[in-house]
Amino acid sequence: MGKLLSIMVLVLPLTACIETSEDSTSESKVSKYNVNSFSMNKLVCDPFQDTEPTAQGGLKAKIYTMAGGETPNNLDAFYNSGVMSDKDLFFSEVNVPTRIFSLGFPTETGEMVKADNGTDLVEWFALRMESTLKLGPNDEEGTYELALLADDGARLSIKDENGNYVIAVNNDGLHPTRMGCGDVITMTADTKLSVQMDYFQGPRWHISVIPMWRKVSAETAAEPRCGQLGNNLFFDYNNNSEPQPAYNELLSRGWKPIAADNWEIAGQGEFNPCTVGEGLVMSGFNVTESEGIYTFSWTTDKPATSQLMVIDSNNGNDYSPTSDNILRTSHSIQLDLASMGLAVDVNAVSVAEDLSKAMSDPYGYSP
Repeated sequence: MGKLLSIMVLVLPLTACIETSEDSTSESKVSKYNVNSFSMNKLVCDPFQDTEPTAQGGLKAKIYTMAGGETPNNLDAFYNSGVMSDKDLFFSEVNVPTRIFSLGFPTETGEMVKADNGTDLVEWFALRMESTLKLGPNDEEGTYELALLADDGARLSIKDENGNYVIAVNNDGLHPTRMGCGDVITMTADTKLSVQMDYFQGPRWHISVIPMWRKVSAETAAEPRCGQLGNNLFFDYNNNSEPQPAYNELLSRGWKPIAADNWEIAGQGEFNPCTVGEGLVMSGFNVTESEGIYTFSWTTDKPATSQLMVIDSNNGNDYSPTSDNILRTSHSIQLDLASMGLAVDVNAVSVAEDLSKAMSDPYGYSP
């Protein structure tokens, strides 16, 4: 079972009633995560690598595309003139050595994010990623120099005391993998910096983006690779992104990718919905009907939320009712499907306290 997620707000009239179990000891606890925050068919998890995030770790992002087929050569063109997708992306980390990129962005329900012409999105897009930057458990306090390896443009900005993002590394523009070096920052065990990282992919097929840092002192020599570029300079994209001497030199001089334990999703009620818990077992999924009212029932082996994912069979629109976020083991939800007048696929979805998830097979309804 893949990584699943939660449900969005109902946008058409749809009667939903969640029935509770008689077991009040396990039925009264409210989940600390609002599972209505994201929609499963609009969620993209770690599209560049396969890593498992923690509930509070990682980066959240939005995709921007150019609706008219334009091919811009800088980040601001995407953000000022492009179209922001309704998809939500989450990354455990961002560590993408130079490689061929043709996989695109699959949502958690298997659909691909599309370009304006209807093809899978693999070029001419931008990502705006946000997170909190901090030291990991094995990082020393001190002064750190920042850099970005990227193909094409990328930049890293840090929020100042006035709440404005200030560019710390600028590696914008159309170019093969290039090392852009930037500012130095002071990091203590308590430092948490609000960060915005922008990246755009120009023409297919090469892709690369790695935020990096190294601990420096007054005696640290300037990095000689700053500004150097080439798709085979740092990695061999024809050989599983094999590190080349130039990249190994960076590591020998103290550079390292900013790792998963350096990123934290902060904010009231925010969490990484791509988190995989320790497993949740759903059983006994059953559907009954009486006078147009459909009752969906199931059980879970540990307390979890009760949700239904209701997707239009023709266009993929999400008409899912909200969950009450109560954790229970016996689940029952009633829906007035007849009043919708639409062909829909309905899945039962449950999310436990540790964000482990389970989903039923779809129930197909046609008016």
